[in-house]
Amino acid sequence: MKIFRKLYFIFKDLFLGNIKITLKNPKKSNLIIFDDLAFEDYEFLLKGKNFFLMQARYDRIKNLYLSFNILKKTIITYINYKNDKGRLLSAYLISLIETINPKLIVTHVDNSIKFSKISKYLQKKYEFLVIQNASRYDQIINELNFKKNLNTKIEDYKLYIKNFCCFGEYEVDLYKKLNYDVKNFHIFGSLRKSNFFTYLNKKNIKLKPNLFKLGILLEVPLSTPGLIPNVKNHIFSFVMPIIYSIKFSKKKNIRPVFIFKWKKIDDQLK
Repeated sequence: MKIFRKLYFIFKDLFLGNIKITLKNPKKSNLIIFDDLAFEDYEFLLKGKNFFLMQARYDRIKNLYLSFNILKKTIITYINYKNDKGRLLSAYLISLIETINPKLIVTHVDNSIKFSKISKYLQKKYEFLVIQNASRYDQIINELNFKKNLNTKIEDYKLYIKNFCCFGEYEVDLYKKLNYDVKNFHIFGSLRKSNFFTYLNKKNIKLKPNLFKLGILLEVPLSTPGLIPNVKNHIFSFVMPIIYSIKFSKKKNIRPVFIFKWKKIDDQLK
């Protein structure tokens, strides 16, 4: 079972000293950042603010809170909370939230099923806010997979979002069309784009106009079995746009720039 595999790695990290055990409750805070995966995106938004950073994935837990209060809450929640496959982790995270007792829980991982389920479970007690991280074509693909009855569909992908800071009107229309349970939309734009211009202003950097004539966004396409059968592997579909862009740039005698999602090429191809 997956739960035993995950527990094995946690105990292994505990044995190796990679996880610190804290026998006290975490400090109270009005703000919880749920999931540290995209924490760097909060750099300017959270500057000077007090918050608790919640490690919300088995493989990213570095500080495990095991006070009597949290252990008791986790056991009680585990018994009562039955709408999540990762029930033990969810029970632990819920016990942390109830112990910290924040006014707001925020995540930038906008497609997090775990955040969706926990926020629905605690919707009457706390305010939850989702900040859109990326364009969610995977949700459209999943809906198509549902219609084609493919094995790649994610059955519990219908998200619940209490407050959604999204890019624009497109997301409002899309989430309504997909019948997602979004209580409040707030058109916010891109946090990363805001960070970019904040950084430029902070460093007094001025952009050079017309430095590049062509920008190519490079990301391994999402798996779409049954929908795009001619794309047989991700590497091929990643490399071809580069080849075509170089040929086009040479033909038009223009200077291109290739924009990667990740800092390292190995991460880009994962």
